[in-house]
Amino acid sequence: MAIAKILIVEDEIISAAALRSDLKGMGYDVCALASTGKKAIEIAENEHPDVVLMDVRLRGDMDGIEASKEILSRVGVPSIFMSGYSTEAFKGMMGSAESFRLISKPVEAEDVKEAIDSVLRERKV
Repeated sequence: MAIAKILIVEDEIISAAALRSDLKGMGYDVCALASTGKKAIEIAENEHPDVVLMDVRLRGDMDGIEASKEILSRVGVPSIFMSGYSTEAFKGMMGSAESFRLISKPVEAEDVKEAIDSVLRERKV
């Protein structure tokens, strides 16, 4: 089975580095870190990750929801959102009835692994 490539989009560098370390320890390939939606889109177009771990609140003009929709439309890569928002508040922010995964912050490694594995199974990666 191929090693899954993960793009981490998180504007808190310490959180991003810790998550990268956890994911590498689980056997995933973290292809890049990004702190803005614009950079995330650029990396996704170049790296073609299997999954994006996306913080909802990002630096810059674009939030994680906008960036994930753009990545999905351009590259076809789904995002798993990381947020301190409640599930209901997050559903309201998403607008349409799109399917999504939400991991509550603070992020637990086992929750991340479970969400990634679920997305990979659906995508048959």
